[in-house]
Amino acid sequence: MRRNGIMATAMGSALGLAALVSLVAIPAARADVVEAEEVIVGEEIIETPACVDCPDRNAGRVNLSAGTDFTNAYFFRGILRERNGFIWQPYAELDFNLHEGSDPFTNWELAIGMWNSVQSEQTGAQPNHPAQWFELDGYVGLATNIYGELAGSLTYIAYSYPNGALSTVQELDLALEFDDSEYLGAFSVQPSATFAFEVDGSNGLSGREGVYVELDAEPSYTFMQDSDYPVTLSAPLSLGLNISEYYDLAGVSETFGFLSFGLGVGVPLGFIPENYGEWGVALGVSGYYLNDNLALVNQGDELYPVGTFSVTLDY
Repeated sequence: MRRNGIMATAMGSALGLAALVSLVAIPAARADVVEAEEVIVGEEIIETPACVDCPDRNAGRVNLSAGTDFTNAYFFRGILRERNGFIWQPYAELDFNLHEGSDPFTNWELAIGMWNSVQSEQTGAQPNHPAQWFELDGYVGLATNIYGELAGSLTYIAYSYPNGALSTVQELDLALEFDDSEYLGAFSVQPSATFAFEVDGSNGLSGREGVYVELDAEPSYTFMQDSDYPVTLSAPLSLGLNISEYYDLAGVSETFGFLSFGLGVGVPLGFIPENYGEWGVALGVSGYYLNDNLALVNQGDELYPVGTFSVTLDY
């Protein structure tokens, strides 16, 4: 349920992530450590074998997903935040499996997460603030699956800016995602839609609370599926639209916001044992085509390339 775009100092973020890993990973990792046990049957003492069927990785009702992105530019819904210097964006999310039911609602999950952007250019930093810690987003959301194929979620997000560059913004997001793999197999595109309603403050161009819609798809194909290092090639697409006052600037309102398109390649780190979680690395390149208003805040460029290197963990 990580936010799109979705997510203390940089050291504080790293310590927070380490704490999350320790809370979730350590108890689960010990699940496969079961010593042999002696059992008395009649007059005989029989030694039962150590656990051989214990799960290799977390089999509980709490899941941790985390990662870190390094990118050459940060755009939020097509709006330029920074395109110079070093940009580091770590994030973490805990998912709680609350209930596994039957159709139509096959399961319910609670997600709690955070997303950060640390920028060497000290973007918009104000005095007496942590200058390089540009953004900290916290969110909580409830998600469910409908007949196993349609996923829906409602998420509350607070966008905060520790260096004082911008004011805190609060938002409610309604997201829908359709799993079309059963129908299209290897050619599935995983379409999704996000409806964002700003309820306090604004991240949009107008400065007034607005409504935004994003349509996404990510066709992908995995090569060498039986290998320890399968390679997944993806082509993510995003379309950002202004429903109400989101991209308005100087009295000009445009429905079309931006179109982003790109290519990505991801590989799991198969040499890491499964009881430490599923690790992976990915490299992606995308381009942003912007409307006229967004081009103005992007220093006049209507098209801008963005490259991202990612390290991910799922446990």
